[in-house]
Amino acid sequence: MPRHKLPTHSSRSMVSFMCILLLSQPVIVRVEMLQVTTIISEAEKLEELKENPPPSESDIKAAELVVKEKGEAVAKTSAKDDMKCAEAYARFLYQWLLDHCYHDMEFMTKFIDKTTLQRLEMVAKSKFHRVTYTEAVAILRKQRKQEI
Repeated sequence: MPRHKLPTHSSRSMVSFMCILLLSQPVIVRVEMLQVTTIISEAEKLEELKENPPPSESDIKAAELVVKEKGEAVAKTSAKDDMKCAEAYARFLYQWLLDHCYHDMEFMTKFIDKTTLQRLEMVAKSKFHRVTYTEAVAILRKQRKQEI
């Protein structure tokens, strides 16, 4: 398998293994943003505006409300659920690398970073320590001060 396909393949393997429903959401933009414009006279613009008025504010609000309701129906999860999912995803990817790309990881350990395999195994097997956003920022600031 080509190396550039590994992230996609491993991610899809995890989704399939965990029986997760994979949703691809379209990017929704207002129609006006997709118009192709040409140089036309002011009279032609005015005539076209009379024939095809822009959508009313109520139409736009209704469309936004439908999109919001559908998004909320899909995205009703807690922060803890999100963290569990992210942790499971990270563990799966690291274990997948160890299972399917061990020779490549040995090469990296030998020539690039001596701790590659050790770090992959550690992440794949150990529990994640969870901190709040504020705690994470404080840790990063403390680390930055130590480096300076």
